[in-house]
Amino acid sequence: MQLELTTEDRTFQDEVRTFVHGFREPGALSSPDESLLARWKPALIERGWQAFRWPKQFGGTGWSVTEKYIWEREGSSVALPPEIGGMGIAMIGPILCGDGTDEQRARHLPGILDGSVPCHWWRRALGPFRCRHQAHRQPDSRHVDAAHAARHHEFSGH
Repeated sequence: MQLELTTEDRTFQDEVRTFVHGFREPGALSSPDESLLARWKPALIERGWQAFRWPKQFGGTGWSVTEKYIWEREGSSVALPPEIGGMGIAMIGPILCGDGTDEQRARHLPGILDGSVPCHWWRRALGPFRCRHQAHRQPDSRHVDAAHAARHHEFSGH
């Protein structure tokens, strides 16, 4: 596949490349150490890039598919993780963005974005959530709607 970048995309690519190369030399392939990750996380938060797959109205970047591709490609070229925040940023946040209520979004998304919600909170909140609610299989399909429970039930938060 040949990707045709627009002038704006190339400008964005240059910005991202400069940013990631400020943390790692081009061609770095080893896993980043803890001190590097300790600098990486706040830098992403400061730029508002920690939730690059999220819509802008919920605190994400609102990037296009091409911009997301550029971000992932440039970060991976120096072995930097494209996201920080683990399950909250990668899984819980997107479910809440797409299927959560306004109250759920207001209550949970800010803490996911700034990292103030500890990881163990999500395990506690989701443990009972997973046990009480099952995904729904669509008739005559292999598709499973795992977000169904998120649309209809509140996370416990305890």
